[in-house]
Amino acid sequence: PREVQPVLDKWVAGELSEAEFLKQSNWYGNWSFDPAFYLPIFNFARMNHIPMIALNVNRSFFNEVQQKGWAAIPQDQRQGITDPAVPQRAYLEMLAGSFVQHHPGPHSRDEKTMSDFSAEEKKGFQRFVEGQQLWDRAMAQGIADVALRDKAPLVVGIMGSGHMMNGFGVPHQLAALGVTKVASSVPWDEQLSCEDLVPGFAYSVFGLPPQLTTAEEAKPHLGVYLEPAAKGMKVVKVVEHSIAETSGIVTGDHIVELAGMPVKNMSDVVAAVQNMVPGT
Repeated sequence: PREVQPVLDKWVAGELSEAEFLKQSNWYGNWSFDPAFYLPIFNFARMNHIPMIALNVNRSFFNEVQQKGWAAIPQDQRQGITDPAVPQRAYLEMLAGSFVQHHPGPHSRDEKTMSDFSAEEKKGFQRFVEGQQLWDRAMAQGIADVALRDKAPLVVGIMGSGHMMNGFGVPHQLAALGVTKVASSVPWDEQLSCEDLVPGFAYSVFGLPPQLTTAEEAKPHLGVYLEPAAKGMKVVKVVEHSIAETSGIVTGDHIVELAGMPVKNMSDVVAAVQNMVPGT
C-alpha cells in the first residue's frame, strides 16, 4: 500500500535488512504471500538503484469500499484516487465468475452468470466490482503519475495477472488516464486453459514450470481464503482436498485460535501455519 512508500525508499537506499523490511512494511498483514517469491525482485531493484513505487491501497480502505460502496466514500478520504473508468462488459463477466467462487449459491460456479444473481447478490456483486476497480484505478494512477512525466522512464508494474488479462483492469484504467503505450506480460501455468489464449489476451505470455517439491520441502498450507471479521478471521472459501477441508473447516467458519495462539489478523494465521512442520 502507498503508506509503505517511505519503507520502500529505505529499502532501495540499502538502509534496511530483509527482516527489517518485512517487519516495517507489515508484509504479512498487507500481502501474506511467501516473501521468498518476491525478494529477488526487491534485491534486483536495490542492487541496480531502481526506484520502487507502492501502487496499492491498504486493506482497511478496500474493505470500506466493498462494504459501503465507492460513492459513499467522501472525496477527502479517497486517498487521491479518482473515479474509475466504466468497466467493460467482458470484465464484469470475468469478475462474476470470481464472485461466485467466493460467494457460492444454489448454482454451480460453471452455470451461474450475472443474469442469475438475485437482487441481494447483485448488490453484493456491485460492491465486489467496486473493490476490484479500486485496486485497478489505484495501481493505474500510481503508474500514470510516473509514465506521464516529461522524459519518463520505463515503468514496470508488477501485479496479479487478473488485473491485466485481455486489456481489462489496469490497462483499461491506464488508457482512460492517457497512458496508451502499454504492454502486458502474463505468466502461464496449469491453472489456465488454452481456450483462454485469445487475441488481445496479453502482449506476451511466458511459461512457468510446475513446482516440483517433495513433502519435506513444501511449506504447509491450510487451504482457506480469509477476510477480517469482528472476531478472528472469517473463512470465505475452502480449497478442495486441502488440510482445511480434511479437518472439517467450511465456508462461514471463523478462525479465532491456531496452535494455541489467538488469531486477530492475517499475519497471525500466516505465522501459525508457517511454523508448522511440513507434512503436519
